[in-house]
Amino acid sequence: MKRFLTSLVALCAMPLLLFGQEELPYLEARKDASGRYGYFDEEGNNVIPCIFDWALSFSHRDVVSKVKSDGLYYLIDRSGRIFLGEGYENSPDVYDHFACVQPDDDSGHYIIDFAGRRLSPEGWSVIPVERDSWYGDPVLFAMAPLGDEQNGYYLADFRFEPLSEVRASKYRHMVYCPEVIEYTDRSDGALCYGVMNAAGEVLVEAGPGTEWLDEERLSNLDESYDLIRKSGTYGLYSDEEQNNEMVFILCSGDGKSFLCDITGQEVVPLQKANSHLAFYKRNIKDYIAPYLRHHQQNRERFAERVAAPFDSCEAWALELAPKAVPTESVALADRKEAASDDGVDGFFGMAAAMAGATVDRSEREAAEKAEEAKPVKGAIPESYDLFFASEKGGIIRLVGDMYAGSNILMVFDLNDKVLFTSNSDITHKDGYFTFHDIDDSSVTVKVKDDWSSVTFGGKVYDMSMTRDEMARMLGILAR
Repeated sequence: MKRFLTSLVALCAMPLLLFGQEELPYLEARKDASGRYGYFDEEGNNVIPCIFDWALSFSHRDVVSKVKSDGLYYLIDRSGRIFLGEGYENSPDVYDHFACVQPDDDSGHYIIDFAGRRLSPEGWSVIPVERDSWYGDPVLFAMAPLGDEQNGYYLADFRFEPLSEVRASKYRHMVYCPEVIEYTDRSDGALCYGVMNAAGEVLVEAGPGTEWLDEERLSNLDESYDLIRKSGTYGLYSDEEQNNEMVFILCSGDGKSFLCDITGQEVVPLQKANSHLAFYKRNIKDYIAPYLRHHQQNRERFAERVAAPFDSCEAWALELAPKAVPTESVALADRKEAASDDGVDGFFGMAAAMAGATVDRSEREAAEKAEEAKPVKGAIPESYDLFFASEKGGIIRLVGDMYAGSNILMVFDLNDKVLFTSNSDITHKDGYFTFHDIDDSSVTVKVKDDWSSVTFGGKVYDMSMTRDEMARMLGILAR
């Protein structure tokens, strides 16, 4: 018993999965001989069974990925758990800290966090404005009243309130200056483009003269600085930051072109269109060089119209996004609160909450206790989460769940390391359920069919506890 209690104390020190950590192990999604997908670590070990019709790999940043089974997409975490029970007909878009889902073609898109909580408001269809993943999660969104998407989307930030008066059919971050957004307008039938800042303020209005937008950095006007040198303005924007701020937009339509900077300030007035290089050569002396000489005013205007609105947008994301990045599920948060209310706090209280501590006064507890009851003799439940201890020392955790119609068993140690993953072959003989390893069928886990003991790795674990019983034991230890 002493060893058992020592093992329980060790359980309290289990490392917790931290969302937002810089790098996680890469898990590759690939098929086995049967053509089914599963996940493999960098050593080639099969860590999540090959039971899916399709799967997307976990990058070094992904806490959640997606799989497909029986025609539906699911969100899956690194332990192999489909943490939201419902499947989606359409593939979710998964980001570092949230996902965009559309349950079916008749539903709008909306944003959820990794505890399954809806972040975007009811009655709206909300889609992230994509940007290069190098920058991190999207911080801007396109949102439209549900059922009225055909009339365009407003630009919004993490507050999920319309910022723009314009309703556009599409938004995208500009390539050379991602702090501003190109929008697409089809309101008059023709396809036109405009530019707005992160506050929804239109910098370049979409219309007949903006059927094409071409963005160029100062250094790329003639694929060299030759024009700038000849104009006598080469040294004004010499460092990388200033050069990156100096982005031009060449707007064309109806056979004519005009040039503005990224803030919407006109640089070259409307004139007959020709090749880009010819346009810049023709206008460098009279328009572009004089504009460049207003160096300080140009930088101040960029700071006010471009940088400040985007900084504000990112500030909202920093303030609100942590609510979209819980370090725990909603159920776990409830359990922690219940454990605290019940007087089990501190280090052991955290472990008790992790183990599923509940209180007697809520209807939720009754449902949880029923769910966590020990399996009945001779039957394998669809899902279970049990702890088994050995008198010789050591605790293992058995987690079972249904995947694509098969009951899969996984065995974990105290550090949440996967020790065993079963295939779909289960035998029931001589009072034992025998589970066979997915990689080596000669490796087995034998569970007594009354769920009183487990034989694994040459050791018998004959002290079984549910998560609730584990929590109560931890509560005793905490006192």
